[in-house]
Parts: sequence; C-alpha cells; structure tokens
Amino acid sequence: MTLSTTERAPEVLAFLLRSAVIEPHRLLDHGLVLTPIGRSNAVFLVETGDETGDETGDAARLIVKSVGGATDRQGSGAVERLVYEHVADQPWVATAPIARLVRSSPDFLAIEALGESGTDGPLHDPSATRRLLRSIGASLGRWHTLAASSAGVFAPTGVPWIFDVLTDGVPAVMLQNEGTRNLRDELMTWPSMAGLLRATSARWVDETVVHGDVRFDNVVRGMAGEAVLVDWELAGVGDPAWDVACIAADVIAQGVAAPSAERLRGADAVSCSLSPVAAKLASFGVAYRRGGPVNAESILDRAGGYVGARLVQIAFQQAAWTTDGGGLGAVDVARFGAALLTEPTAASAALLASRWTSETRPP
Repeated sequence: MTLSTTERAPEVLAFLLRSAVIEPHRLLDHGLVLTPIGRSNAVFLVETGDETGDETGDAARLIVKSVGGATDRQGSGAVERLVYEHVADQPWVATAPIARLVRSSPDFLAIEALGESGTDGPLHDPSATRRLLRSIGASLGRWHTLAASSAGVFAPTGVPWIFDVLTDGVPAVMLQNEGTRNLRDELMTWPSMAGLLRATSARWVDETVVHGDVRFDNVVRGMAGEAVLVDWELAGVGDPAWDVACIAADVIAQGVAAPSAERLRGADAVSCSLSPVAAKLASFGVAYRRGGPVNAESILDRAGGYVGARLVQIAFQQAAWTTDGGGLGAVDVARFGAALLTEPTAASAALLASRWTSETRPP
C-alpha cells in the first residue's frame, strides 16, 4: 500500500474503509494508491489494483474530496455534497452531466473518476476546441433544463463577488493580496467601472440551479466522450447566463491577446477584437440552444454583459498569482472586460450566431 504524505491521506483511507467503499481484504489483496490532485483542498485520486491490474468495480478508480469547512463566496464543500446526493436521487440522473456518486459523508465525497480533463490537449487545436465547446454547450444546456425542477432544494448563489469588488462589500481576501489590491486601486480610477458593474449585476435573474464556475479546468470527459462538469462548490439557484459567461470568458482569455485601449473604442472595434474566437463561441451557443432551456436565446443574450464581468474576475485571479502588483497583463484583461461591459452586444452576438458555417456545423 502506498500513501501520500499529505496530512489528510489517513483520513481518506479511514473514510474508504468505514463507508465500505473498499473492503479490508481487497485492500490487502490488491493494494491502494492515494494520489493528491487538488490545488487548494484535499482531493485524491484513489486507485486499487496490484501490478497485474486485476482489480475492478467501484473501488478501482475514484475521486475522493474533502467537503468539510465553512461556506463563503469562494465555495462550499457541503454544497457540492448536496449537489451529488440530490442528483443521485433524481430520475434524470443518468442524463445529468455530472459524475456518479459512490459514497458521501459529512467530511468526504467519493465519486467516479472519469476521463481526461477538457483542457488536456485540444485548446491549441481550433477544430478540437470547437468540438469540446459543442460538448460543453450541450451538457450545460441539458443541466440548466434538468436542474430547474430542483431550484427549491438549493439556496440562492447571490451575484458573484466581482460585482462588489469596487464597493464596500469587496471580499476581504481582495484587500489582503498585493496584486489584487493594486489592481482594484487601478480600477477605482476608471470613472465608469463601478457603474458598469452595478448596472450589469441588476440584470441577474434566479432561474435554475447553476454550477457557478464553468471553465475548461472544471470539465472532464465522460465515458462516451461527453463533457461532464466537476467542482460544484459554488452551485446554487442563480442566473444560468453566468455559467454561459464563465466558459465564454475562458475562451476569450485563452484565445485573444488583450487588445490595447486604442483598439477597444466603439462597438465595432470590440466585436472585431473577438473575431479570433467568434466561431468557437458560436459553436458553444448553437449546442446550448439545441439542448438547453426554452429561453436559451434570452440566456445567451443576457450572458453578453456578464462576460465582461467575468473577464475582470479573471484579471483579479491573474493579479493574485503575480508578484509585480498585478502586472500589465491583468490590467489589460480588466480593460478588455470593461470594454465588453460597455458593449455587451459584442459577446452576445457571437454566442447567438445562428447560421451554420463550416466551423459551427456539427461533425
């Protein structure tokens, strides 16, 4: 048996044995490897099987996550556990784009380990990226449709913290990091920024259970190659347009070099800046409408405004990871976000592109 040196590993092993996910004799016969894979919390890949690889069943390959801890605007493990437990009891569980629940406790969650991350390989390949985005669009649209009936089970998410970042309601963590503090100070000097965020947040509509943080890193491939959403700590009743905006902003952040201020003057200029990713956004939008809620077009239209806010949020995340007080890159991303807050129809138009082209037509 091989255990990671991570402090939570013994607790994970105790959970697996106590909940009968792994029986003692299987542990002795086949061995166990716990590999830490989480960046900020206790997440382990659990694999059983000796060198002959003759172990099969639920315990052969799992993901175990710590779901204890307090709830805050950065997420809650208890919320993620509720999502998995609730979905497991629904008649539509087999079609939900979520991993299968194996076992849960107040402290840990065991789910099936699926395929590779959605970001493993395709983002440098435009065709592969469009296929991935069609899959994400279909899965997210299906989730928003299925989960609408469960809205009474979950608490509202409230508007994301980025809408309060220039107010007295700014999360304390934003003031504790030099990079984010400096970026906030910069944004405070932009005359219209606070008003744009405030006006955009006023569009928020609680419609269904949302994921809250849809991005490439939170997508894995299912057994049939479909997009499966993971990391549900921010889930709750909220605006599905925010989920759409999150993945759209991820596409933009990874596929567009932040334009200079001179290139972001006017609606046409902002739309032109999105041209490198327009086909990708259209691929997502088409798939979302085909499998999504009846008001999918309204959701995609509303998402256009949120894309800018999400880009500003990405800028703060980028600033937190640098050591130069935020760096020029974070400011440029925030400036691009501000331009899309000013001209939200640029992103909406890309998401709502309806005509089939050689780039958006399904394979």
